[in-house]
Amino acid sequence: MSRLSRVRDRLVEVPLVRVGEGMMRLAASKLPLLSPDTRHKQLALAARRLAGSSLTPAIGAALRSAVGGSDNPYRTHEIGWARYAADLEKFREHPALTTSLIVKAPGPGGEPGVLYVSFEYNWLRILKQARWKELLKDYVLVGASSWSPTDFAVLASLVGASPHPVFIGVSNMADMGPYRMFGDAIVPLPIMACDWIDPSLYAPLPKADRDIDILMVAHWGRFKRHHLLFEALTRMSPSLRVVLVGRDTEGRTASDMVAEARRVGCRQEIETFTRIPNAEVSKLQARAKVAIVLSAREGSCVAVTESMCADTPVALMRGAVVGAAAHINDETGAFLDRPDMARQLSALIERHASMRPRRWIEANVNAQMSSERMNATLAAHAALRGRWSTDIAPMRWVYVPTYLRDSDHEIFAPLVAEFEGRYGMKLVEYPRTPGMVG
Repeated sequence: MSRLSRVRDRLVEVPLVRVGEGMMRLAASKLPLLSPDTRHKQLALAARRLAGSSLTPAIGAALRSAVGGSDNPYRTHEIGWARYAADLEKFREHPALTTSLIVKAPGPGGEPGVLYVSFEYNWLRILKQARWKELLKDYVLVGASSWSPTDFAVLASLVGASPHPVFIGVSNMADMGPYRMFGDAIVPLPIMACDWIDPSLYAPLPKADRDIDILMVAHWGRFKRHHLLFEALTRMSPSLRVVLVGRDTEGRTASDMVAEARRVGCRQEIETFTRIPNAEVSKLQARAKVAIVLSAREGSCVAVTESMCADTPVALMRGAVVGAAAHINDETGAFLDRPDMARQLSALIERHASMRPRRWIEANVNAQMSSERMNATLAAHAALRGRWSTDIAPMRWVYVPTYLRDSDHEIFAPLVAEFEGRYGMKLVEYPRTPGMVG
């Protein structure tokens, strides 16, 4: 990512700048001198910048008008797809769906199955394949968005692609309203990726045995804002043990993280891990007194509920647009303010032993409960058509979506095996053992 792109990404998180850009794009979407495709692209970008604002109903009406005919320009002209060009080129060379899972087999009398497909680029992969109509006839598509708000050009491309409603899991509960802009064609699911976590995969250490004071699981990209932690550490006890887990990105490495911390005056022990197996990340989460997430905006952030499953309270920045912020309460964590961050973080470390985030997760948000909620929503919609003979297989998120019951791997194996021959693209299978941290 270029320096100019990074500056632009930071600016667009300023509310006035974000709204201002949205208004400009909305105005551009109405300029008759621009080509229809350019106007449609500007409209989708305006929808993203102004999602949840008072202009959402008007933008939704314009989007529905654009996609409501027999020819959906977002799909047929691939409007807004250029940003996924590199990924779609890989797909052309090796047609495959990643991070996807069959959770219900097609049934008798034309009853469709259910295919869970994570991330926007995979939805476009389906539409790029010659036999996409057959696939979307045989399976109801349940998507999981990667960001908040999602890419509305991609959502628009899905309108009319399937004879069934397309269900999209949100990355933030604030997205429920904006996703409804497409009417009955797109049905938002109030289930975030961070809600698919399975507490049984975590073995929390007793609070007295925890030897990591602060844990941060986040790649080394600038938008993860490690610098906020380093600023706070200069005003905190030098005896704290800090662990950073991530992966290289934007040309930044673990060495850069430590160098940045030392430049601002951090005296604490800082240990780093790069691209370690997910099982090892879970062990670190189980040893931590406190975990932190410092992004100003991202998707749901699975790392938050992972830490909670390890009975580790989590701190987020107040006002951060992060889906899992909905799960922060007195039992599970705290919000931080930059001017007072050192004191607030020290206080959270002090009281971590009295907090019970895992208990809250087990009672309120987990893979089994999310599976039941998704099944109930899909069954209710299917009942209107009189076709729902079996429930979905419960699933969970272990770096990729996978089955909650090991026996379901064997049950769905024949459908996975025939997927490529039937639809022209492979359904990638992942090891059942935990993989790499994202």
